[in-house]
Amino acid sequence: MNGLENSQDSLLYCDCLKGRVKDITAVVLAAGPSLDTFLPWVKAHQRDLLVVAVSRVCAYLKNQGITPDIMIHTDPNDYSVGVGKGIFHFPESLFAYTFCAHPSLVTQWPGMKVLLDKASIMGQVFPDAVNIHEFGSTVSNMAISLASYMGASRVVLLGIDLCNGVDGMRHAKGVTEAYYPIISRNLIKVETNRGGYAYSTTDYVQAANELEMQAQSLKCSGVTLVNPSPEAVKLAHVEYCPIEHIEIPGLERDVVETIRSACAGRDPIGFQRRLKGSVEKMLQELTRLEARVQSVLEFIRQLGIGGSKLSANVRQEMVTLLNETQGSESFRLALRISWQEIFAALKRIQEGVADERAKLNCQRDYLRSYLSASARFRDLLTGTLERVHCRQKELNGYQDIGSILDQWDKDEQPGRSLMIQEQVLESGDIGQPHLGRIQEMRRKFKAFLQEDQSAKSSGGNH
Repeated sequence: MNGLENSQDSLLYCDCLKGRVKDITAVVLAAGPSLDTFLPWVKAHQRDLLVVAVSRVCAYLKNQGITPDIMIHTDPNDYSVGVGKGIFHFPESLFAYTFCAHPSLVTQWPGMKVLLDKASIMGQVFPDAVNIHEFGSTVSNMAISLASYMGASRVVLLGIDLCNGVDGMRHAKGVTEAYYPIISRNLIKVETNRGGYAYSTTDYVQAANELEMQAQSLKCSGVTLVNPSPEAVKLAHVEYCPIEHIEIPGLERDVVETIRSACAGRDPIGFQRRLKGSVEKMLQELTRLEARVQSVLEFIRQLGIGGSKLSANVRQEMVTLLNETQGSESFRLALRISWQEIFAALKRIQEGVADERAKLNCQRDYLRSYLSASARFRDLLTGTLERVHCRQKELNGYQDIGSILDQWDKDEQPGRSLMIQEQVLESGDIGQPHLGRIQEMRRKFKAFLQEDQSAKSSGGNH
């Protein structure tokens, strides 16, 4: 449940960016094989563009002298931390992420950041927020959605080829992933913008279909998607235009300052208070439902011993609980933890059984699985409260530095040590043992950033 681990650091929702750069041309930089071709053009026009990069190309952009305005990460997997850590080269840029993004990136990011969706408990913290994304499952789809939400009237897709390059590679040379010809996968022949054909794979074909739907929807809203790569897959609603024919008007406003201004209205103290209230409310709901479930299970246990039938009141309570647990927010979140056993029990209930004893056993199994999931979810919520308390201590001037460092160690977040301002360290209020721990955390995080990931990488979607 990465989202809960990110929640205490998700202070700002992306609705603060709505319409901030109207009619601008945005570029989305992804890891497809044609990316290299267009980086000189991006570098020449960056002052007049909104540059949105997926996290996996950020380390490469650093080497090419390009600073993205926004970096996006949506991957929950451990593998994504290594390929996405290039974001830390650009602490002045905006980091945008989804609720499920890996906590190692979200919680240790020192600069501006915005949450891109309000899944799970964040819907309670940001009750008036709307989801900005409708089509597509890739990080590139999300980047396009954000650019259009910010007001871009044209989004140029760079490195979004959705097929193998002419040399058989899936990724641009130099990006974090290892690039290699596709040999063992089922290959599909697709038409390219040039008019020829390239080989693709089922995941890219699916992504191409999603991009086509997104492009068609955005076109109805006045937003045009353009792909200047002649070797990219041809899509009916994505215009092909050679890069040299794309004209970029000059901008009067500074994109970086516009973004910084949009993200200035944070209220960290109020946010942590609201999040704490939402978590505590959810814990209270769990406690209430758990007590009622335990009560019904005890009646069922006694029935098994004594052989008597359930009373009408207990039977009605059983039906009420079945409906109420499935309708609660805590159930929906707990379901994501233990969905296999809960679904198995629900399936048996919905299939129906004639025998009264068998029906009782099905209902008992469902309630037991609910309790199991609830217990695991309770642990996650309790961990969230601990991190909220830690953030509140950080906001209070690191007064209780020992417990703060203990929490960072527990959460494996050494990068947070770099967020402590130097004047705090030099104030004399932090004892030498704690200063030593802070320096060791900083050393550990810097070593992680310098670690070469190329040998550990594998393919991934654009």
